[in-house]
Amino acid sequence: MTLAANGSNTYPVVSEDGRFLLLTATRAGQSVVSLHDLAQGGSRPATRLPALRAGFRPQVAVIGSHLFYVAEQTSAERRGGTRTNRTLVALDWTTGRERWTHVLAPRLEAPPVPGARPR
Repeated sequence: MTLAANGSNTYPVVSEDGRFLLLTATRAGQSVVSLHDLAQGGSRPATRLPALRAGFRPQVAVIGSHLFYVAEQTSAERRGGTRTNRTLVALDWTTGRERWTHVLAPRLEAPPVPGARPR
């Protein structure tokens, strides 16, 4: 089985259990996301998925018909530092629809301290 042999730029992500390959291929500005079942050895065609949310983190888990991933959005705080809002997304890979989302606690990074030196 040859993946992305059409000259596209590819970004592979293997699921946490190593069974599935999430492959994003970009060619001429268009992204195509596909899910490959590695346990089937290429005997089943890949499942085409819609584009994942902006800020997709490259760790995925597949349980049953659900593909789980985290999407992050980072913004500057008024008093300095950054805030990264995070959302857990459950995508039904058989239909390509988001089944549910859950807002996770944000990640906060403090602004630099004046006069501090790096270690």
